[in-house]
Amino acid sequence: MDTITSSIVKELSKKAYTIPDDRISNFLENPDIFNTYSDSDQAVLLMLLYNSLSSGPRAAISWIHIPSQAFKLLVRQYSRPIESKKKDVYNKFHALTFGTYKKGLSAFNAKFNGYLAKLTIAKIDIDPSLILNQYFKALESKFPS
Repeated sequence: MDTITSSIVKELSKKAYTIPDDRISNFLENPDIFNTYSDSDQAVLLMLLYNSLSSGPRAAISWIHIPSQAFKLLVRQYSRPIESKKKDVYNKFHALTFGTYKKGLSAFNAKFNGYLAKLTIAKIDIDPSLILNQYFKALESKFPS
């Protein structure tokens, strides 16, 4: 049985790279679209979805065999309203300080730039001078002027 299972997994892993990107993005916009695709394509999508999750969400969908149902369950259980996410990113950006950051300046810069990217994606406009002021404010505790 293990040989059959491992050969199936290998075959599905190879097939995962044959699903065109536009079909994946179509799935994210309309999960029910994959119900019309072959069972093997659905299995590949479910495997990709499952492998991209941490243990909690994995457990939530482990009993589901249809990708669209798994995706909808994840969205329902783990999604927060967009305004809540925007506020959360905005608050984290303004709360970031180098004084509590132990990984060095380059890692801090990566985190700071990551928050800027998330704010941009969330369509939150921040004046460049405010970004610069926030950066200096975040560094001030470790590098006083």
